[in-house]
Amino acid sequence: MRSSPNDESTTAAVNAKHSASASADTVTSANTTTPANTTTPANTATSANTATSANTATSANTATSADNATSVELGNAQHTASAYQHSPEPNDPAQHVAPRKPKTKIALFLVGGMMLLLALAWLFYWWNDARYKVETDDAYVRADVATVSSHIAGFIAAVQVEDHQWVRAGQVLATIDDQDLQQKLQQAQADVDAAQADVNAAVSKIRYNQGQVQRQDHLIQHAQAQYQARISDAEWSRQQRQREQLLYQQQLSSTEQLEQAQAKQKRADADRLAAQAAWHAQQQDRGLLGLEEQHLQAELAKAQAVLQQQQARLQQAKINLSYREIIAPISGRIGQRRLRLGQTVAAGTPLLAIVPEQFYIIANFKETQIQAMRKGQAVDVKVDALHGQHFKAYVDSLAPASGAQFALLPPDNATGNFTKIVQRIPVKIVFDAQQDLTALKSGMSSVITVDTRHD
Repeated sequence: MRSSPNDESTTAAVNAKHSASASADTVTSANTTTPANTTTPANTATSANTATSANTATSANTATSADNATSVELGNAQHTASAYQHSPEPNDPAQHVAPRKPKTKIALFLVGGMMLLLALAWLFYWWNDARYKVETDDAYVRADVATVSSHIAGFIAAVQVEDHQWVRAGQVLATIDDQDLQQKLQQAQADVDAAQADVNAAVSKIRYNQGQVQRQDHLIQHAQAQYQARISDAEWSRQQRQREQLLYQQQLSSTEQLEQAQAKQKRADADRLAAQAAWHAQQQDRGLLGLEEQHLQAELAKAQAVLQQQQARLQQAKINLSYREIIAPISGRIGQRRLRLGQTVAAGTPLLAIVPEQFYIIANFKETQIQAMRKGQAVDVKVDALHGQHFKAYVDSLAPASGAQFALLPPDNATGNFTKIVQRIPVKIVFDAQQDLTALKSGMSSVITVDTRHD
């Protein structure tokens, strides 16, 4: 029987469908080995058009040259079948696939909006807060460590502390043997007693001399009185001789009476001269006693000076004896303990260190960071060793020079090649009160943030 053109076209379309289905199954089986392609809905459709387009795209990436040729033949067969076929199959699943929504654009829009919000939030934070803050990690916890040393030489007789022990101010840390100190104290006491005896002897001599002076003053007064009496006697004798001489001239008295009057006058003059000489002698003795008193006063001053010297040595011996006990100058924790029982130490030998709990921070900021830094500004301290624990503090003071100026060998940029290096200025930061600082240790690293918006 001769077939009509419609039958031939229908047969060709059916064959094309079967060929497309077979090619789609082949390509689908090949694509199932790729996890990314197994989830594509186009690879699982049975429609000739959908399967052909999807497999053609997939064949471009993963199919071999044979698959490409099959896809070309399938496309030609579908084109021939479509020329004769004017209506789709009633049970074709491709006609019921819903179009995909533009989810990628929505996601990109959301991500862009979130990034814009984050950028605006960061800009707001920087403008209102971050631009006022300066930060450095070149900062360390510090404390005024007290180094304890011995004031005297000797050997350690007892040690009363252990490593890292907490001590109070005034607590005995160690004891030095005091036998030599006791002997020196006794010797100094004996020297003081001897010097005191010399002072007492000099005082006694001065008092004796002062008694002699008083006695001599009385003798001088007596000699002066005798001299005045002899002057009166001499004057009476002179007058008596003049009367006798007048009577003798008038022949009213004898020669013997005149001679007796003259002799009495001579004796009175002699007594007057003797009394005068005795008076002068007593005055000279009084002068000698005055010189003796000055000499004794000088001896007393010398003895007193020696006494003071010996008393100073005695006091020094007592002080040295008190130094046999090494006392803690401050409260804190023992560190770097070098002293051991029986150890011989010299005066000034460092024995241990005491670290107090009055901690502060020394932060080395760059010179370009301190323009707006002032005393009293708030500081946030984050200590690395304490899992980033934060403490409140404030700026106490800025160093008067950079750290390089206090180095053992300060840099000299006047010679040789010059390379500019940003200097760092030490800043002292003090912790606020009412904070628990017991976990801090001197030397810990920290991160410092200073809020410079307020002076």
